[in-house]
Amino acid sequence: MKYLVYILIAITLAACKEEEADLRFTTESNSNPAGIVIDYFSPDPLHCSKSYEIKANEQGGRLVLKCTNQPDIIVVESSLAGGTYTNKESAYSVSYSKNEITFVFTPLDETESKVSYSHINVIGAGDRGDLKTGITIIRFFENTTP
Repeated sequence: MKYLVYILIAITLAACKEEEADLRFTTESNSNPAGIVIDYFSPDPLHCSKSYEIKANEQGGRLVLKCTNQPDIIVVESSLAGGTYTNKESAYSVSYSKNEITFVFTPLDETESKVSYSHINVIGAGDRGDLKTGITIIRFFENTTP
């Protein structure tokens, strides 16, 4: 009986498939590659689709991401704010045009060590309906390499 349980667990884990994000992005430009890093990773639990995470240190800079599988996208927070969304706590702004998203991280001169987390939602109209992807932004308020 014990072996049957192990076999069922192994089959269940083997059936877990890593799903790609609905919207896929590539880096079009990055003015501070050492201080702004984008990661495409599998969250936990594995049945969730992959996600994007941007880490930026206090130096700031400009990052442009291009959607590779949709010609038109919308950053929900930007569309609600009239085209550009500014997050004052994390000191960045985001805007979009066609299939590109532009992040501008304001340089900071804070001496206090802290980390700020935020999240934006991106949608694109596709043949299968609306495609959605979230991007998490982590801002380090100290001179560290993300």
